[in-house]
Amino acid sequence: MVKLSAMAREQRNKMLLYVLLDIVLINISIIMAVCLWYGGTIPGIPGGKGMLIPPEVWEWYKYTFIFVSPLCLVVYGLFRFYSNLWKYATIDDMYKIIVANTIIFTAVYGYYYYIVANIVDIELPRRMLIVAWIISIIFFIFSRSGYRFVKRLFINIEHTLEKKSGRKRVLVIGAGYAGYNVVRSIINAERGYENRQAVIVVDDDYSKNNTNIMGIRVTHNIENVPRLCREYEIEEIIVAIPSASNAQMNRIMDCCTRTDCVLKMIPPMSDVSDGGYQRLRNVNITDLLFRDEVSIDIGSISGYIKDRTVLVTGGGGSIGSELCRQIVKFEPKRLIIFDVYENNAYELYNELKDRYEKTEIIVRIGSVRDMNCVERVFEEYKPHVVFHAAAHKHVPLMEYVPAEAVKNNVFGSLNVARCADKYGAERFVLLSTDKAVNPQNVMGATKRITELIIQELSTHSNTAFVAVRFGNVLGSNGSVISIFKNQIRQEAPSRSPIRI
Repeated sequence: MVKLSAMAREQRNKMLLYVLLDIVLINISIIMAVCLWYGGTIPGIPGGKGMLIPPEVWEWYKYTFIFVSPLCLVVYGLFRFYSNLWKYATIDDMYKIIVANTIIFTAVYGYYYYIVANIVDIELPRRMLIVAWIISIIFFIFSRSGYRFVKRLFINIEHTLEKKSGRKRVLVIGAGYAGYNVVRSIINAERGYENRQAVIVVDDDYSKNNTNIMGIRVTHNIENVPRLCREYEIEEIIVAIPSASNAQMNRIMDCCTRTDCVLKMIPPMSDVSDGGYQRLRNVNITDLLFRDEVSIDIGSISGYIKDRTVLVTGGGGSIGSELCRQIVKFEPKRLIIFDVYENNAYELYNELKDRYEKTEIIVRIGSVRDMNCVERVFEEYKPHVVFHAAAHKHVPLMEYVPAEAVKNNVFGSLNVARCADKYGAERFVLLSTDKAVNPQNVMGATKRITELIIQELSTHSNTAFVAVRFGNVLGSNGSVISIFKNQIRQEAPSRSPIRI
C-alpha cells in the first residue's frame, strides 16, 4: 500500500509538471510569435535592439494569457494527453497534437475577434497567430518526445565513438517493417537484442538498394549473403521476413548455410503482430521443409467443440498436447487432459490455464488400461467429444514387448471406446498411424486392430467413431528429427538409438 501511494504521488507530480509546462510553453510560443512578427523588443528590457513592440499588443496578450492558459489544459485533457505513455508515441499522437493546438488557436482568434477587440484597440495579424500555432506544436512535441531524441543522439554518439568490442556483428535479411523493427531493437539494445551490432541489411527488392534503415546500409540480393558475411566479418544472421513463402525460406536457408554464422529468426506473422520481435528463435524443423507444411484443419471441427466437454487421452504426449493447444482455442466448456505421465500433463495444464480462462482445464492421471479409472472419468464428466491419442508408438520398442503394445494400444483403446459408447459421447476420434496399412510390425498391427474395433462399434452405436492416420509426425517426441538434433547438439556420431 505504501509503495502504491508513492507511485500515485509520483504520477500526480509528473502530471502537475506537464500541466505547468504546457501553460508556460503555450504562452512562450505566443510571446515568441509576437517578437518575431514585430521584430522588436519587450518594453522595459535595456539594451534591446529593433522596433519597440506596440503597448496595445501586450495589452492584448494580458487578456489572451487569462484565456489561453486554462483553455490549453481543458483541450489537452480532452485529448487525454496527460494519461498518454509518451514513450510509445506514434504518428497518430502527432496528428492529435496538431488538431488540439489548432482548436486552441482558433478559439484564441475567436476570443480576440468577439471580446478583446472591443476592449483593446488593435488590429491583430492573423498570420502572427499561425506562427504561434507552429511554435506551440514544436514545443509540445519536444516536451513529450524530446527525451527520445536525446536518447537516440547519445546512442548514435556511442556507436560512433565505440568500436563495439564484444558485440556480435549481425546481418539482417529483410528490409521491410519487420527488418526495421529488428534494426531498431538492436540499436536501442532492447531486451533480447543486447550485445549485438547491426552491420548491414540485405533484401531482394532492388528499389531498396543503397538506402539505409536508421543509418544501417541496405543492399540488394540475398544471394550475396555468403560474400557479405566474409567481407563484414558477420557472426550472426537474423531472418526478418515473417511472411516469407516456403520457396523464399528455402532459398534464404540455402544461402545462410553456406556461412559459418549463427542463424536466428523472428517469430511467425501472428506472433509479430502481438509484439513478438523480442523473441528471437532458432531455426525450426518446418523452416527446412522443401514443401508446404500440411496442417490439420482444426477450424472445420470447431462447431462441435465450442461450449462442449472434450476429453483427450494421452493429452500430455507430443500429438495429444498439440491437439489440446488447438482445441482450447475454440473455447470448449471443459478440456480434460488424461495421461499416465504426470509431468507432461502438469506442464501442459500450467501452459493453458492462464491463457484460456474461459475453458475449465482438468488433468486426470491414469492409464487407459484401467477400465475402472477410464469409466470414472466418463461417469464424472460425460465428455461430448473424445480424442484418443494414448498409445505406445515406438516401433522398435514394441518389437521387444509385443504384449505391452497389445495391452495399451488394443485393450486400452477398447476401454475408452466402450466408455464413449456407454456414456453417450457424440464423437470418438482415434489417432491411428500409416503403419496400420498392411502392418509389418507389432505397433502397426495393434493400431490396425484398434481401427477394426471402432469400425465394429460404429455399426450399432449412437457415437460417431472416426479414425485418422498420421505418418511420421515432424518433431514429435522420439522422432528421427529429435534424435538428429540431440546428436548434433552433443556432437555425437550418427547411430541407431536402439539396437534391434
